[in-house]
Amino acid sequence: MHKFDIGTAGSITLVFQACILACLNNKEKISIRLTGGTDVKWSPSWDYFQYVFLPMLKKMGIKVHPKLILRGYYPKGGGEAIITINPCNKPKPLDLSFEPEYEKISGNISITNLPDHISTRIKHTIAKTLLKNELSTKINIEKTTSLSPGVAVTLWSESKNTIVGAAALGEKGIPSEEVGQTVANVLLKEIQSYSTLDIFAFDQLLPYMALARKNGVSSCFVRELSSHASTNMWLLQQFFDDVKFEANQNEDNFLIKVR
Repeated sequence: MHKFDIGTAGSITLVFQACILACLNNKEKISIRLTGGTDVKWSPSWDYFQYVFLPMLKKMGIKVHPKLILRGYYPKGGGEAIITINPCNKPKPLDLSFEPEYEKISGNISITNLPDHISTRIKHTIAKTLLKNELSTKINIEKTTSLSPGVAVTLWSESKNTIVGAAALGEKGIPSEEVGQTVANVLLKEIQSYSTLDIFAFDQLLPYMALARKNGVSSCFVRELSSHASTNMWLLQQFFDDVKFEANQNEDNFLIKVR
């Protein structure tokens, strides 16, 4: 077991993502335990990492087992989590070039050291917003303890062989209803654009698609081609001079192919 303390509320999920990529060619399983922030700005929430990112990796043959011990929020952090990474030197390509059908939305609202009405209002807002679009919801409220108060909201929806998700954090001064509306609208944009990967998962999975190119073509529909994803593609081409990215714009989305 390798143990590291980030020392602040720095993102545990971002560090884990870097570690997974670096450990794929290991000959044996490796376990990593981190202390830091599980749900912080500018990074995947823990639930997005567990319920969207890791399941998509599994579809590529990359098995990572997560275990959340304690939530950690800004500014004190103190969250803890463990992942166990299985070796995988031949990732499988993702074939997600189909029209998805999303009907059910799952979600988790994690709330720490804050009044219960906050999570309840967030949940009701999400349910009302999605119901107007004929989408049913099953959202769990998870009450936890942590060094700092916080609330994190993650939604996801499955269709055939893929998952799209969205996440948001509560902030001081922002009404609970606005938090719920924001995360629901982000997921709706993904669903209504017939995306098979949300814009964040696409960005995060690009390196694995590049590694899988020797075993076939990866393809997916994404709502938009972000500047971050474009930069990621450029960077990967600096490491792999034979990788090729194709982006064809449709009415609702982009069809991306990685060869």
